[in-house]
Amino acid sequence: MKWLLYLYPAEYRRSRGPELLATLEEAASDGRPEFFGLALGALRAHASHAHRGSWLAATRVAALTVLVSTIVSAPLRIGFVLSVGPSTEWEMFEPDLPGMAALPFGLVAVVAILHGRYRSAAVAAAAAFGVAATVLSLQDGAVHGAYLRYPVAAVLLLPLFSADPRPARGLLRYVPLLPLLYVAADHREPLWAGGDIGIAIMLCIGAALWTLVDERVPIAVGLFLLSHGLVQILAPVLFTAHAGDDVPPVYLFSTVFTAIPPALLLTVAVFAVRRRAHL
Repeated sequence: MKWLLYLYPAEYRRSRGPELLATLEEAASDGRPEFFGLALGALRAHASHAHRGSWLAATRVAALTVLVSTIVSAPLRIGFVLSVGPSTEWEMFEPDLPGMAALPFGLVAVVAILHGRYRSAAVAAAAAFGVAATVLSLQDGAVHGAYLRYPVAAVLLLPLFSADPRPARGLLRYVPLLPLLYVAADHREPLWAGGDIGIAIMLCIGAALWTLVDERVPIAVGLFLLSHGLVQILAPVLFTAHAGDDVPPVYLFSTVFTAIPPALLLTVAVFAVRRRAHL
């Protein structure tokens, strides 16, 4: 069972190797299996983070994830349209014009976050929303509401103005790749409609289980899923109300239904943070 020690980072083994070896030998002498405990400890060591301020690091990753989801939405949607075959119909691309126009400002916001300049990132995200809204006001046709996530990203950045969270490590660093799942789900066959809801539920379950390792992951995933789901549902409501039409009650039900899984995930994460703070 000594091979389990190699699951830990090299630096961790150098500093606490004798302690781990003593724990392993004691467990072996008592006949107690320590595989799960040591494996879980190795995952926590790779995720190494201070418990204090964990939610700030998670919020940073959540803001970055929301920005990535907004930036890639329009280009990938256009790419999917072009992959079907060349199209000369302008109406096929018009709904993505606001997102494409705001894209440079979104990229600036991402770069600013990566360099720890959160005020600049919030300003760039707000500017991206302003550009998208301006382009939208000049259009009469359909539009995709992904650009509505820019204000959400700006709000998530507010707590970081006076903080400097540690860089993401472990699974947390890969959370910004989640938007690719949703973009792919939005462009599957009609038979797969609603697949993004299934992805959200599976992500909530997986992130809730990962709370045992790193509570920042469920916080980041929960914030992203909550913002993504609510914007996805509220966008048609806003456009319907702007057109002067009545908002179908099903939209209100969908909003509540969409918010439940990430809200439960965030609740689990908050309890995990409080529990670890008292350990």
